[in-house]
Amino acid sequence: MPVRGSRAAGAKAEKAKPSPDVPVRGSQRLRKKQDDEEVRRLEEEEEEEKAVSSDNEGDAVNSSEDSDDGGGPASVDSDEEIASSEESDNDATAEESDSDLDTPLSRLVGPVRPRGRGGAARGGAVRQPPKAKAAPSALSNTDLFSVIKEGRYAFKMTAGDWMDDYKADKGVALTKLIQFLVRSSGCKAEVTQEMAVSHNYDQTFKKLTQDFEEDSADYPLIMSGPVWKKFKMNFVEFLDSLIQQCRHTLLYDGFFLEHLLPWLMTMTTSQVQAFRHTSALAAMKLCTSFIKVAVNIRLDLDNAERLLEVERQKANNRRTADRIKVLEGQLDEKKDQVGDLEEHMQKIFSGVFVMRYRDTLADIRSLCIHEIGEWIMGYSSTFLADNYLKYIGWMLYDQAGEVRMAALVVLERLYKKESFHPHLDLFTHKFKDRVVEMVMDVDGQAGSRAVHVACALLDMDILDDENCEQIYQLVFVRPRAIALAAGEFLVKFLFNAERLAARMQEEQEASQQSSPKKKRGKKSAMSEAQFKLKELAKFFLECQAATTTEYFVDSILPHLEELKDWPAYTSLLQDDLGLST
Repeated sequence: MPVRGSRAAGAKAEKAKPSPDVPVRGSQRLRKKQDDEEVRRLEEEEEEEKAVSSDNEGDAVNSSEDSDDGGGPASVDSDEEIASSEESDNDATAEESDSDLDTPLSRLVGPVRPRGRGGAARGGAVRQPPKAKAAPSALSNTDLFSVIKEGRYAFKMTAGDWMDDYKADKGVALTKLIQFLVRSSGCKAEVTQEMAVSHNYDQTFKKLTQDFEEDSADYPLIMSGPVWKKFKMNFVEFLDSLIQQCRHTLLYDGFFLEHLLPWLMTMTTSQVQAFRHTSALAAMKLCTSFIKVAVNIRLDLDNAERLLEVERQKANNRRTADRIKVLEGQLDEKKDQVGDLEEHMQKIFSGVFVMRYRDTLADIRSLCIHEIGEWIMGYSSTFLADNYLKYIGWMLYDQAGEVRMAALVVLERLYKKESFHPHLDLFTHKFKDRVVEMVMDVDGQAGSRAVHVACALLDMDILDDENCEQIYQLVFVRPRAIALAAGEFLVKFLFNAERLAARMQEEQEASQQSSPKKKRGKKSAMSEAQFKLKELAKFFLECQAATTTEYFVDSILPHLEELKDWPAYTSLLQDDLGLST
């Protein structure tokens, strides 16, 4: 049992005996009450300490003794000090006329510090609460590849940590980023800072390629398993977060991109497929991120121009002149930023896209077509032009079905945006026939997608009757994906709004002229639903495809609600329009 506890118990026993000679005064009672409370508090603290650190009790005593020797507050007195304290207490008691109750508690149990707000500052070693551990930095381990692969940290935070490293040392941070790209290619070779900042990229990368010992043909971007499937998404998301974090400073500092982009372009020329694929993905996604940044800067630029125009219309004074000067400076800065970004976009287009859209790997060709579609959609002021669109048209003839499919997906997105139609005229007339041919593509998915693109061309009214017949006949084919797409095309072809109104008018006039006067009553006008059902029945009979009725109905049903209009069927039968059943 600790010595302090025994002394507290002794103090309690001593205080329990009132002096027989001296009456207990009011102040003495108060002092006694305070001392008893202090003793009780000490006992409670003692029990708490025993429960928390009973195994380290001896160490705590030694620590407190060392503290006494060093002049600090002591929690436990030695035997000699206790004896000396007792002798001094006895002498003081003999000399004083008051009872033991007048003896201060500090004379019995040693100095006691007042209790603070957050716990007693005791006359012994204070047990400090454990310090909260700081969250580890995502880049505390310099292996950025492992951080992105595991995906434990938010990529914005990881990008922020890398920026902190860049501000501390540009060369070290750039080396980490290039090492990450190399590791993401499956290469375990080490990239030194001298290699990263060197301008002799060809020789540097040639040496790196020689050291690339491929254990297999697999590399992170094509490896199977949930970890590696997620890695590609993490890879892209991190690069985008990095560019967004750098959008105000690093993109224009003349060092970051001036070293990173040549590295990527050099990697895309490698004979090693892993290097080409990884670097092409990184470069393409960087260009997409540049477009996002440039679009936001252009919005700021438009706002600044409007503000400048407003300021110029105000009264000419010194304050207005200063404001105009500031706005003009902001405009110049933002224009320079947009110019720098567009220059980097062109570097990636000419140095990566033009070289890799014909790559031997179909995945790389698909990637190129997908990304140029993103560039056109996101930055049409630059990329919606024939010298960029032609690459999409050329890929319609690619040997790989996935590449042709990627080109058709991009075209469908472009044609759905009506504001793009005037810029697509030349491209459309050049590649329209190829799109129509692809409805019979050996790849069923590519064929159905080609029909969807043909629907967009039909809306533009540039398909002739021969083209349309070649497409809408597919409603009778067995592959359901193609038949459904053809059903949409047929409904648009038969029931075009203008054409439908004109034909309904003609049908009504012909019906009125041919109606015999002797028939009772007046024949009611045909509703739009009845007319559509009649036209659909005529088309079906003209095609002479009675053996494939179920295919025909299944193809049309999702696109024509009138097929479920049972009152319209009843009206047609009652009116006896002359159709054979």
